[in-house]
Amino acid sequence: EAHGLSALLKSDNFFRDSNGLTTKMFLYDVHRKIFEAMQKANDVISIKTIGNLTDNETTELLKIDTLECSGRNLDVYRKKLIELIIEDKIKEFKLKLYVDVFDAWDDIQKLNYEIANLTNINRKNKSEQLKDFIDYIDTNRIQLKRITTPFSQLNKMLSGGFSKGAYILVGGTPGSGKTSLMLQMAITAARQGVKTYFIEGEMTEIDIYERIVGIITNEDIDEIRVGVHADKTKNALNELSKLPFELLIDTKRSLSNIIKEIDYAVADKYEYIFIDYLQVFNDKSGKSAQDEFMNIKKVSEGLRQQALKNNITLVVASSLNRNENKEKIGLASFYGSSGLGHDCSQALILQGVQQDDEYKTKERNIVLSLVKNRTGVRGDINLKYFLIK
Repeated sequence: EAHGLSALLKSDNFFRDSNGLTTKMFLYDVHRKIFEAMQKANDVISIKTIGNLTDNETTELLKIDTLECSGRNLDVYRKKLIELIIEDKIKEFKLKLYVDVFDAWDDIQKLNYEIANLTNINRKNKSEQLKDFIDYIDTNRIQLKRITTPFSQLNKMLSGGFSKGAYILVGGTPGSGKTSLMLQMAITAARQGVKTYFIEGEMTEIDIYERIVGIITNEDIDEIRVGVHADKTKNALNELSKLPFELLIDTKRSLSNIIKEIDYAVADKYEYIFIDYLQVFNDKSGKSAQDEFMNIKKVSEGLRQQALKNNITLVVASSLNRNENKEKIGLASFYGSSGLGHDCSQALILQGVQQDDEYKTKERNIVLSLVKNRTGVRGDINLKYFLIK
């Protein structure tokens, strides 16, 4: 059957259900080859590797009309495949030896043509863009698709909450509560059914789960840690196990790896992704502060691109400049580059005074400042934090 492979790809069990098909049922050799690879693979990228597909054969796979199967967004894999093919083509071109640029001109033209064709596979035309916008408006007639935060005042300032494609920076000095704030935002969204992914680059799993249990139970984490609230802890973990919330401890802490993890999360239809925190994913290869700042800016721009490309809500924690003047705190306060504030759609900064005499109580008065907001107003919110250690 000429369309046997296409029918298989549209089935509910893309990688598991062969629908009784065999290689003999396929009219084209390339479809037979792809199908044989599919039987041994678990994602589209693996099909290319296992099947030893050429770029042209992989392009044939990309042209098959399938976007969602078995709970995965296969369009993410398709885009990733296109990126890998383009990288291979560029590397192959660079390895060729030319006497001068005129000898390379024909190959350059051919390379540009091939890349343009690959890029156009997933490019929307005008009618598709307008249809998507009409669908968006129709959906919003029932309920505006915003992700609400734990704070009603902040939701009002955000015109209901964070929107898709938003890139949000959460700034603060060490110990100001950035991670706890983001965890509370994540749990709030997960309770509303939003698929939430939390990528942690600094703390351990135990540190994170202790904070989550403290958020859910409203109990002192020192007491939770020694088992004083065992029943509440079990109930909290039981609730957490049922929520669409996943935690990843990222020990590689590189831009390339975090982009890969975001791709996997998007493929599994996570729409709300947290990263803790921006500066630890800087590769720190530079020998000067300027080099370090350029790396941090590169990470920020890469993450912003991911939010836009995948239409996800991305919340990223960030350190502030050392010895920051609290009277002038604002977009330029994010550590690494004054341009970080321009990358984001919203910027939140936690401010609070920590002095030795305050450790007599575990309560802290914190000001949450919305210093940038493309979808509403700016302003301050007074919060009360409780120390956990």
